[in-house]
Amino acid sequence: MIGLKLTCMKFLLAGVLSFIVFPLVAADRYSVATGNWNSTSTWSATHGGASGASIPTSSDIVYIDNGYTVTVDAASACQSIQIGGTTSGYGNGTIVFGGSFTLTVSGIVTIGNSAAGTTGSINMSSGTLACTGFTVNNGGTWTYGTGTIQLTANNTLPTSWLTTFYRLTVSAGTTTNNGNITVNNALSGAGGLTQAANATLNLGGTSGITTLTATASGNTVNYSGAAQTVHANNYYNLILSGSAAKTLQAGTTTIGGNLTLNGTATVTTVAGLTISGNLAIGDGTTFTAAGFALTVSGTATIGAGTSGLLSISSATAAKTFTGLVTVAPGATWNNSGNSPVTIRGGITNNGTFTAGSGIYTFDTNAQALTGTLSIPSITVTTITLTNNNTLTVGTALSGTGGLTQAVNATLNLGGTSGITTLTATASGNTVNFTGASQSVNAASYYNLTISGSSASAAGNIVVAGTLALTSGVLSIGPNTLS
Repeated sequence: MIGLKLTCMKFLLAGVLSFIVFPLVAADRYSVATGNWNSTSTWSATHGGASGASIPTSSDIVYIDNGYTVTVDAASACQSIQIGGTTSGYGNGTIVFGGSFTLTVSGIVTIGNSAAGTTGSINMSSGTLACTGFTVNNGGTWTYGTGTIQLTANNTLPTSWLTTFYRLTVSAGTTTNNGNITVNNALSGAGGLTQAANATLNLGGTSGITTLTATASGNTVNYSGAAQTVHANNYYNLILSGSAAKTLQAGTTTIGGNLTLNGTATVTTVAGLTISGNLAIGDGTTFTAAGFALTVSGTATIGAGTSGLLSISSATAAKTFTGLVTVAPGATWNNSGNSPVTIRGGITNNGTFTAGSGIYTFDTNAQALTGTLSIPSITVTTITLTNNNTLTVGTALSGTGGLTQAVNATLNLGGTSGITTLTATASGNTVNFTGASQSVNAASYYNLTISGSSASAAGNIVVAGTLALTSGVLSIGPNTLS
């Protein structure tokens, strides 16, 4: 009877134990030879000890040092890795990915040891290294090859050594970039990448990551490849370089700093866009403002001396340029959409300026026109607009502000001139009325030319220099001409 009870108790105890999960105990694994990860001859349970220890598992802490190279030759795992010795004399370490295998590290990968003077090296000719993050103390050789770094938890990328990736996948959590990194092929994953202040992210391929946060002050994202889709988020500084079309998405509506085009990149707006800094359209590039609002709060520079194009393709929605608009030699401003345009910092034209038929409104700040410009319709609101060189207004010069002719400047007026104030007394400047049945502003002129079919004075006229009637007549009426 007693024996029966003991037997029952044994079976009961066995049953209970069968439902208890005993945690695996973390073990240390040290490389003691150059060889494959999945070979017991590579590993020892102690530093410098005998080989033959079991292959590392997901609960083990791995040390690769003593000058050995371990090759990942199959799907593998460990808890963490120290590559390079932690004690002086322990030597450097190297890990190599020998194929399209994944090494899953549930914790941190640590590179080298500065105090010990040891380095760690990684060669990813292919394969995937998944971990929660990196600590780089003393880097050896980093070869990104065609491999993938996969980050599985919140982490901050190193600011040195591990800065260029072929593929970077953030599968969970948020990865923060404080430095300057380059991803050549693909930035992807269900997690997020956050650009810290003044950080730089260079993207040579696709950007399919779920979340890209790039609004911190001074940070820059550079799409540097061929045809690319720009991730749908706002940016601080955005650079579109490399070649071919860069496709904006509707989620990009604000650039807190500068938008810069380099290489042979082209881009077209697909939603209202506000650029709080400067717009720089480099040689060989094209920026097209389509039928959406565009505001440039800083300067707009087209070209750098040979080419570059700013095209306004639609008359829909306002186009506002707050800073100086500069068209460099060889560059082009082309308002083929005949859009109305608001200018608040003036225009300097050394290239080709095709204004279209939309009305150009100059307001907010006193400003100047420099170079040769032909703008059919100009409205000057409240402020003073100065013409420094040659300005042709074919349809209408109007507004509550004033236009001032600089020394030796030329103003050609082909239509109406209803502007409140026309100041044309500077030495050598000329105002030329070129149209038919025009009303000549009551003003003082240095040189006044009537080259259209007919004109009549709107009031008293004073000419300090030359009055030239090259064609047609000037009717003074009850006014005086002196």
